[in-house]
Amino acid sequence: MSRTCLGCLLALLLASPPAFAATPQSAPATGNTSEDGDGETEEEDAAYLAEVQAISGKKMTATFTNAPPVIDGSLNDPEWSFAEPVTDFLQREPDNGQPGSERTEVRILYDEENIYIAFMMYDREPDRIVATDLRRDSRLDTDDTIAVIFDTYHDRRNGYLFRVNALGTKHDAEVRNERQVNADWDERWEAAARISDQGWIAEFSIPFKVLRFNTGSHVWGIDFKRDISRRNEEINWSNYRRGFMFNSVSQAGNLVGLRNLGLTERFRFQPYITGSGSQFNVSEEPRNELDGSLGIEDFKIQLTPNLTADLTVNTDFAQVEDDSERVNLSRFPLFFPEKREFFLESANNFNFGSGGGGRGGGFGGPDVSLYHSRNIGLVDGEPVPIIYGAKMTGKVGSTDLGFLNAQTDTKLDATGQNFTVVRLKQDIFERSSVGMIYTNAQGGGRFNRVAGVDASFRFYDYLGISADIASVIGDDDIEGNPLTGRFGAGWNSDTIDISGSYQRIDPEFDTDLGFIRRRNVAEQSYRVGYSPRPAWAPAIRQLNTSVSVNYVTDIEGNLLTREQNFMATANLQSGDRLTFNYGINFERLDDTFWVSSDENVFVPPGDYTYKDWSINLMTYNARTISGRINYSSGEYWNGTKRTISPGGTIRFSEKLSVSPSWSFNHVELPTGTYDTQTVTGRMSYNFNERWLTNSLVQYNSVSGRLSVYARLRFVINEIDSFYLVYKSATVWDELYPGVSDHQLIAKTTYSIDF
Repeated sequence: MSRTCLGCLLALLLASPPAFAATPQSAPATGNTSEDGDGETEEEDAAYLAEVQAISGKKMTATFTNAPPVIDGSLNDPEWSFAEPVTDFLQREPDNGQPGSERTEVRILYDEENIYIAFMMYDREPDRIVATDLRRDSRLDTDDTIAVIFDTYHDRRNGYLFRVNALGTKHDAEVRNERQVNADWDERWEAAARISDQGWIAEFSIPFKVLRFNTGSHVWGIDFKRDISRRNEEINWSNYRRGFMFNSVSQAGNLVGLRNLGLTERFRFQPYITGSGSQFNVSEEPRNELDGSLGIEDFKIQLTPNLTADLTVNTDFAQVEDDSERVNLSRFPLFFPEKREFFLESANNFNFGSGGGGRGGGFGGPDVSLYHSRNIGLVDGEPVPIIYGAKMTGKVGSTDLGFLNAQTDTKLDATGQNFTVVRLKQDIFERSSVGMIYTNAQGGGRFNRVAGVDASFRFYDYLGISADIASVIGDDDIEGNPLTGRFGAGWNSDTIDISGSYQRIDPEFDTDLGFIRRRNVAEQSYRVGYSPRPAWAPAIRQLNTSVSVNYVTDIEGNLLTREQNFMATANLQSGDRLTFNYGINFERLDDTFWVSSDENVFVPPGDYTYKDWSINLMTYNARTISGRINYSSGEYWNGTKRTISPGGTIRFSEKLSVSPSWSFNHVELPTGTYDTQTVTGRMSYNFNERWLTNSLVQYNSVSGRLSVYARLRFVINEIDSFYLVYKSATVWDELYPGVSDHQLIAKTTYSIDF
């Protein structure tokens, strides 16, 4: 796709009809006219009433108000007395199905622009409420919290999650297909909370414009979750059954009473400005540089309540964030996450097959991902300017849509490239879907085009079946149409976990827009797990045990890797966790594997069978002092390896926390001994909920690099901030012993909604 796609897309977007303002009513009118007094036709009223009558499960009602409540963490506004509360919360943990140990009440109001929620969390010991985190968008997993999730399409698949702690610290996330949670989704909404002598109170005001939904009158899915930290207790309103996470919106209750909804604003313009001063000393020609940039972080156009277009110009490269240091002792590349705002927005709309997550949720990454946005505008880790990016995401009927086009400039001997992604996914049955993806990367006289189809089926609550296949359909450097494909099935409940999968990646399969961990493989994976809750051990909440086998051959059937693993984890009632792993592994090396080329430590080609084990202790992170330690030991190729990784966090107050960690590897091989260390220190000091600081100091012995990162953030609003960042990197090698680079960066964004 050429650069002219940008003009075509803008013309299409701006030609779309304007959205209308909502004039909701608390109940539909009746009469013999084709359009009744609330602005809806008799047919629309009848459809809404039929939808209400057809629902099953828990139900609560939203009440229309002409006088919006003040969001101040108190329930003094008289309007709240007109809203019917729900109180029937039940425990998921520790006593499943029993009433919560403390009473919880929730009420909902709405007007033309916002939906309002009032929470009353009663607590007989308010002085023991845990409230320690002031960082916007932190996980809030150490504190007492309350959360709501909206299934605005009532499709029992997708949702929007909003959560606060007793300090009023906010967290929001976007949920897709129940399992994919995008915590980088940020929107403007209000919240206030305070601790009282009866417990704690929270109030939310969430604008309709930040959500996607069907216009008119409809039933939404809704659920609530309260965490009582000191008891390690979780209580939910509807979805309390074990075997489902809170983001499993198929188990949510129902919200009725929302009538004649629509949009009040269509546009958000978010420019950015950034400037930096750099001192480069690790260079043959040391130099100082001043740089600045102005661009559009995001220009958002709400085409319909279901469909959003986004445009970025001269995209910023998220220099206010830093990657974590890693030591890689495997043969395969590490997977680093995206950090740029434009690509993070609605990222889950582009997930395909099993490539949306990482191996083990970590830096190993997926085996194959057809779209990894970090490949756009980065060459060998160095930024290449993005001239523009445009995308459209949302839902049309029961079809999820994702379209992206981006154009890069020339830099670092790289030619300008154009990137295109098209993703469609059709909902079928209750919780299943089929879809397709197309990616194209072209520039410098060459191109790479990949297309794929995938399907995911959910049956009987816990049974999942999925499959995907993709092919290179055009590439100047590749002959034919090499394939990758995967089929998997599994039963995953609270007690039983049985799964199996098969994946094939052809030797020539390649995707310039994706990530591939390993080519020329056919991989079979099997897992059987049993997770009882032993009555004979009251200190253990759940005991997770599993046996897994991973069997990898090349396409011709020659064995490359065999991993056999036994795992046992004791999750204690206290929140502490103890895990033991034992593995028996086989690896075939066709080429020399250089563990360290600098120290001439390597593993020669051959077949290797080795055993290892590890033990991990993690304490409950809601304590003032929490920690973790992992120790592993065993055979490593034709030698041995020992690893110890302790770390922890000290929370001095809600303002100050310190998190040190250390990782040490000792490798002994016939060709030599090799030690690596990674030392990390994190500290955050928050003056209040708007002035936040955090710093990160890292040392990696492999690169001989000490890096320092310090950031001051002033939160202008929920999606805009001013950042002042200092970075330095000091290296120790023969050429530059103890020489440092320094950089100071300032950046701000400010959004205008209209």
